[in-house]
Amino acid sequence: MSDEAPECGAQQAADYLEEFLQSYGDADQLTLTFDAQADRTDRFGRSLAYVQVNDAAGTDVALALATRGLAEAWYPRGEPEPERYGGYAGA
Repeated sequence: MSDEAPECGAQQAADYLEEFLQSYGDADQLTLTFDAQADRTDRFGRSLAYVQVNDAAGTDVALALATRGLAEAWYPRGEPEPERYGGYAGA
């Protein structure tokens, strides 16, 4: 972990995400999907995948965060645009 202060809104996003995911129970309720246009890991070795809830709506976790203003769409300049970027940016 970093000694840097968290970004503005980071704690609110983490709190919402924890509550959101707990409402679905165990990890069997989630599907990870990698973007065909993007790397599978970032420069720190963290996985980069879409997280989708296995519910009737197929809820996209990142989109749920973005529509509440708790996340924003971003990708590195010079890299291909991720498949779901447009949906996240428009949230």
